[in-house]
Amino acid sequence: MKVVVLHGWGGHAPEKMKMLVSELKAKGHEVFAPSLPGFGEAEPPQEPWGVSDYVVWVDQQVRSLGWEHFSLCGHSFGGRISIKYAIEYPSKVDKLILIASAGIKHELNFKTKLIKAIGTIGKSVFSIPGLSLLSPIIHKLWRILLGRKDYYRASGVMQQTFIKVIEEDLRGLVSEIKIPTLILWGKKDAMVPIGDAHFLHENISDSKLKIYSQGDHLIPYNYPEEIAEEIDQFIV
Repeated sequence: MKVVVLHGWGGHAPEKMKMLVSELKAKGHEVFAPSLPGFGEAEPPQEPWGVSDYVVWVDQQVRSLGWEHFSLCGHSFGGRISIKYAIEYPSKVDKLILIASAGIKHELNFKTKLIKAIGTIGKSVFSIPGLSLLSPIIHKLWRILLGRKDYYRASGVMQQTFIKVIEEDLRGLVSEIKIPTLILWGKKDAMVPIGDAHFLHENISDSKLKIYSQGDHLIPYNYPEEIAEEIDQFIV
């Protein structure tokens, strides 16, 4: 079976997915696992990209391979791309696998609202001469508190790409997915809440949910054999 595997956000994400890719190949699948533009050794886009830009890029790559039908697997950011790809090109995707998929935007909780309020006050305080030198450091810490570590790990155009990507909410689109879908999630995922797994399962009509009780956001890195087995049984 042909399988396209899309990695999550992060410079080393393509490398870390190699164990899962290797396990899938060992089971006899033909796997295409590209480094998305801006990650690994792939050059970043010339201008900030959104999710749809990555969808178009992925489609160009699979067409260059001559693949007309395949299963599509995405982890985290790759899951975000996979959701939108499956909606825009449903005739090409035989089976969809979402692993701790991003894409569901959430309302700010009290803690986040408080941190943002403190940040707003801090901007005024650190504009005072003398204190302004500390502003970049405080701003970086504030972003980290808001869960935007990936923003600061990126650079140049990828920082703006990150902002464009996370601002898009796919919540209203997932019910359009009619492709058989396997949803894999770690119960201890601190990056993408387990509630998102249940939301996807409830709103994708033909879906199956598997939760790893001891798993976190990195289940494709930490459980490559188990994940590959689940995928193999699902797509064959």
